[in-house]
Amino acid sequence: MTDEEDPGTLERRKRQYKALLQGVELDEYQAQGLTDSLVDWIDGDTQLSGSNGAEDPDYQGLPKPYLAANSLLLDVSELRMIRGYSREIVRKLRPYVCVIPNETALMINVNTLKDEQAALLTAVTEGKMSLQDAQSFLSNRPEAGYESNEEVDEVEAIANVKSELNGELSELDVESEYFQLTAYIQWGDVEMKARSVLHVNNGEVATLYRAMGE
Repeated sequence: MTDEEDPGTLERRKRQYKALLQGVELDEYQAQGLTDSLVDWIDGDTQLSGSNGAEDPDYQGLPKPYLAANSLLLDVSELRMIRGYSREIVRKLRPYVCVIPNETALMINVNTLKDEQAALLTAVTEGKMSLQDAQSFLSNRPEAGYESNEEVDEVEAIANVKSELNGELSELDVESEYFQLTAYIQWGDVEMKARSVLHVNNGEVATLYRAMGE
């Protein structure tokens, strides 16, 4: 979600994200506030995106003041800097979200989506696909996965949702080009966790981001 996207796309992303927050059992008021504060954190201006948004003055008044980033997230852990994102809320979100540096496109690979991540399908369809239908769709995937996006579109549950959304459901895919590598490094009695975000394109692998720790 950035202000570089066209207004229609931005509003759609906000609805999708709010649906995800409600899918992890946050109420509508809290979901709206968290959506607004995230938009304000990453957009390039200092104007509140909604009545529940948060900009520089909200952070400058803290015991240890700082400014809104006004740029895309680099890591999911950065959410803890944003107003309203408690440790518990970030813990709930972690199984469903990722950060790809300098990438704003929203694409979900239906072949690699875990059964327990069905709420992502409910979110990306703005709640048009119920959690039960999403779980059913994932549990009935072909053993080898779908071979094409056209094959996914032919599934009745997906076709019905696309019809409700006036054909707008371009966020589903059957392939991935971004991956996260997690490694555990042992040095004597000390164990550390390392994470890398990788981009695979035409057989070439590029490292976009590295981080140590949880």
